[in-house]
Amino acid sequence: MKRFALFLGAVLLAPTVQAQTFAIIHATVHTSTVDEPLKDGTIIIRDGRIAAVGTGLAAPAGVRVIDAMGRIVTAGLMASETSLGLNEVSDVEYTVDTGVDNGSFGPSFDIQYALNAESTLLPHVRADGLTRAIAAPTSSAELPFSGQGAALRLINGPKIVDRARVAMFARVGGRSAEKSGGSRAAQWLVIRRALDELRSGSVRDDDKLFKAHDARALKPVLDGKMPLAIAAAHAADIRQAIALATDYNIKVIILGGEESWRVAAELAAARIPVVIDPSLDQFTSFDNIGARAETAALLHKAGVLVAFNSSGGRGTWDAG
Repeated sequence: MKRFALFLGAVLLAPTVQAQTFAIIHATVHTSTVDEPLKDGTIIIRDGRIAAVGTGLAAPAGVRVIDAMGRIVTAGLMASETSLGLNEVSDVEYTVDTGVDNGSFGPSFDIQYALNAESTLLPHVRADGLTRAIAAPTSSAELPFSGQGAALRLINGPKIVDRARVAMFARVGGRSAEKSGGSRAAQWLVIRRALDELRSGSVRDDDKLFKAHDARALKPVLDGKMPLAIAAAHAADIRQAIALATDYNIKVIILGGEESWRVAAELAAARIPVVIDPSLDQFTSFDNIGARAETAALLHKAGVLVAFNSSGGRGTWDAG
């Protein structure tokens, strides 16, 4: 059954609790399976899993009981694009490991080796109900590719990496184009050239744009085993992402997608999911001048799979 995060923290993720049986009583339980929460609900946990949840349940005799006193208990939340474990203090450069600006790393840049399980941010996001997260790179030396992210399980202890190399990240658009050729056209051409070279087997170590180690990192994308998560706001870029997914038969995820409502039908037909930030409902640049509050509803109505993320709190205290 689904894990739950208690209102005061991710209790189920604490190793000292997982081997126990305990009960949470008098809780307002949001199960994520019905529209209305359960009032005065009881949750019984056995060995780290939900054994029972409902109203009118009696706690087993002799077990630890946590009285929620009417507070909210929700299903564990997941942040789908963060810098948790990679960014401790944004203004202190040596505590930020989200990206690289030089060197030879492009798609092969892999953030798993910098993840800090002792980050002071993790207890705070657990208290907000986060039990899982994706730690994502922000940039590499070979833009528009940012590198490979990892799925995290936000437990107490050193083993927070649930799955490494969970997705390849790329970023396109007006602002990021300045660092990759000065045009969004150059960004899309770089991505297509990389996939073309990989598909044809023409990648060489002396290739100035695309190295063999980057080819090895990108191959799971071309093979359909790893999604390419593309941060894009402008409808024109999202159309290019749809064409990319179709032309190369790869899995694509749109991050941000403020203007994705304009191409909702095409996204649904291509079965491309969109991760949106509901707070970005007003334009902040020419890339997202079509941002609107109804984006999620319009995507859902068209049949697009939608997830939510807070881009403003990516690696900070409010990531939860």
